[in-house]
Amino acid sequence: MKKIIFLILFYISVLQSCTFENVEPVKAKVPAALISYSATIAPINEAQCNSCHVPQGTGNGDFSTYAGVKVKVNNGSMYARVVNMKDMPTPGSGYSLTDVELAQYTAWLQQGAKNN
Repeated sequence: MKKIIFLILFYISVLQSCTFENVEPVKAKVPAALISYSATIAPINEAQCNSCHVPQGTGNGDFSTYAGVKVKVNNGSMYARVVNMKDMPTPGSGYSLTDVELAQYTAWLQQGAKNN
C-alpha cells in the first residue's frame, strides 16, 4: 500500500513539474554574409524611408545618401529606432520593414554599417 501511495505521489509531482513555455515564432535569420549598403540598404531606404527622410521631407535626417544615414548610425538612433524599438518606419505610415529587411538592416548595423 505504501508503494502505491508513493507512486501516486511521485507521478503527481512529476506532472506538476511540467511546464509549457511560449515559444516565439521563428524570425528571419540574420544573414551571415556581408551586407552591402548600395545593394541592400539603399534600396530599403528608397522604398521604406525616403518618403520622409530626405532634405525636403518631414522626417529628421536625410537617408537618401550614405552620409545622411551614417549620422543616425553614429549617434545610435538608427539601431535604437529600427532594431530595438521597431518604430521606424512609423506605424500607420503605410510603410513597414519585412522580417527579411529588418534582418538585413540589423546585420548591416552589426557589421559596422559600412559603405560597401
